[in-house]
Amino acid sequence: MQEVIDGDTIDLRLSGRTVRVRYYGIDTPERGDRCYREAADRNETLIGGTVLLLSDARLEDSNGRLLRYIFRADGTSVDATLVAEGFALAWREDGRYRDQLISLEKQAEAAGRGCLWTGTDG
Repeated sequence: MQEVIDGDTIDLRLSGRTVRVRYYGIDTPERGDRCYREAADRNETLIGGTVLLLSDARLEDSNGRLLRYIFRADGTSVDATLVAEGFALAWREDGRYRDQLISLEKQAEAAGRGCLWTGTDG
């Protein structure tokens, strides 16, 4: 069982309990910000089905949410897809995929992909 909270947060059922998981490598618009709905909708499309979690140096954020990279069952990175498609920004502080995500963000911006870089909603 999984439920999308927003573009970079989901609730998952793990070991019989529901846990909130914040995506480690990205940041998406907050509720009320431009591109919020598009990022949340794309996240929901991407995580339909089984997801795999990968931890990194920090296990939780300051709000007690698990911090994990999210992958689809076929190995596709949800974090990287959201950045590459222009729905998310790369987290610059730390993380094993930081450099790759920053590169994907720069490519998305240069190409004007997604609602973050087109200057319009949607």
